[in-house]
Amino acid sequence: MEATASNQRRYLASAAIVLAIAAGAYAVGRVYPPLGPSAGTIAPADRYVSSQVAAGDVALGDTSIPQLMQTDAFEVLTKNPEFRAMASDPGFAALLNNGPAMAAVAANPGAFQAVSKDPRAFAEMAKVAAVAQAQMKDMAPRNAAMYAAIAGHAQTFSYMADRHPQALSQMLSRAADLGALSKAMDADLLARIIARGSGDDRFAASLLADAGAIQRLKADAGLFAAIADHAAAFKGIAGNVGLMQSAIKQAEAISKLGLNAAASAQLASLMSTNAATLDALSREPKALASVAQHAAFYRALSTHAAAAQAIMAGGHSARWAKDPAGFAAQAANMPGMAGRAADLNALAKDASLAAAIKADAGALPSMAANAASLQAIATNAGMFRQAMDTAALSRMANTPSLRQVGAKSLDLAAAAKAAQAFNSVAAAANLASAGQMSPRALAGVAGNAQAFSQMTSNPSAFARLAQDGPALASLATNAGR
Repeated sequence: MEATASNQRRYLASAAIVLAIAAGAYAVGRVYPPLGPSAGTIAPADRYVSSQVAAGDVALGDTSIPQLMQTDAFEVLTKNPEFRAMASDPGFAALLNNGPAMAAVAANPGAFQAVSKDPRAFAEMAKVAAVAQAQMKDMAPRNAAMYAAIAGHAQTFSYMADRHPQALSQMLSRAADLGALSKAMDADLLARIIARGSGDDRFAASLLADAGAIQRLKADAGLFAAIADHAAAFKGIAGNVGLMQSAIKQAEAISKLGLNAAASAQLASLMSTNAATLDALSREPKALASVAQHAAFYRALSTHAAAAQAIMAGGHSARWAKDPAGFAAQAANMPGMAGRAADLNALAKDASLAAAIKADAGALPSMAANAASLQAIATNAGMFRQAMDTAALSRMANTPSLRQVGAKSLDLAAAAKAAQAFNSVAAAANLASAGQMSPRALAGVAGNAQAFSQMTSNPSAFARLAQDGPALASLATNAGR
């Protein structure tokens, strides 16, 4: 009897967690919607059939939870032990009321745990996120050049940041002086430059005693010229060793794509300049891979945003890809296509789009194969606008290195998120130099760049979360379990 009662209690507790996670999936889905009601493996493929029974003839009741349980969002949350721990906490209910913040936390709960344990730092980071967001736009060209320089010499930067962070910080603070070393590495001159930056020769002595470091610096052609050419940008992150290390760590994601130095620098510049678009696409790695490999096609498609969004959001990508010219005539009775005749006809008659399709035989098959991922993006209007930004897609189409790594969807998505985090760290360094962030908040940014990046993407949501004690406490207690 006692065993039965215990089993019942465990069942009820598990059911409560599942319901909480379902609510979490719903909250996430409202901001970053899942793949639609047929996204799971239980429901059949979405096919158009002529209805013989009117929609109101059969009362099915509330099917939202059964549908939710078939979504990718629900599956991810139920399998994530960190999120399950959070779902069982009383403060979780408060977090559910903040959809945008909930979505960011659900994507990576561990990234928010450490900083949420310090409510004051969290509150300050959330407060300056809006300012950082604006600065990221203004600093885009400078950040792109700096990110490209680091990515093009990632191994040397990483070695120096790990082994000799203070020496590297002083080198970057005197970046303009490094131009004198661009033709030949002179260890004594380098030591003097470091000493001038710090007023202390201990950092230089430590570096000179490391034969491996000196050999790396000598062998890395173009390193000093790359730093000197962007002296102002590097000076911004040199003032705080923690922020400098964090910024360099983000650039390591590019090196995992296996490109040479020049191609890595090219891709880093693209990602930093178009971080918002690539970050939106990275929420669905398969969609990102499709766009990366067929950017010219998607650029042409993006000029018909209303039609493209209706097709993708309605789950009709595969059908449209099968017959782009004839789709408009068949679409009148399809879900979500009402009133779209003019948009669809304009799409069918677009010579530029037809040329893009002709030039890239793999574009339509790729769109059809990744219909579910594209649907997940298109069902959120804000995300779709970012993902299908025509100017960004044009730049992507003109970046050969992106096509080279397009098939590496997960690594590419990680690199896209890292580029966004790099920009947010650079903005924090800029704020720090102006005295607009406390050391406490800067430490939070340096140790949790990905979390701060999410804050800058949706400042108002995290400003609300910072003021919500129960929700913040739930994060601090459970997120990293």
